[in-house]
Amino acid sequence: MKGKKQNISFEDYFENLKTSHVAFRDEICEKLNISKETFYLRKKTGNWTYPEKVVISQLTGIAIDDLWPEKKP
Repeated sequence: MKGKKQNISFEDYFENLKTSHVAFRDEICEKLNISKETFYLRKKTGNWTYPEKVVISQLTGIAIDDLWPEKKP
């Protein structure tokens, strides 16, 4: 799933996957030792911990700041 540097949010990355969303979700759940329910809750709220963001960034090959850009007020 790694690629060249991209400016794409996690939400956009997940929605635009060319491969299975389920396979990617399952890989994240396995690496983070979280349930599917927890995955979707965190995806919806954006409430990922920094260590979780690091793992997802490594899986995607996209920088944390690009996957979760700061929200402007």
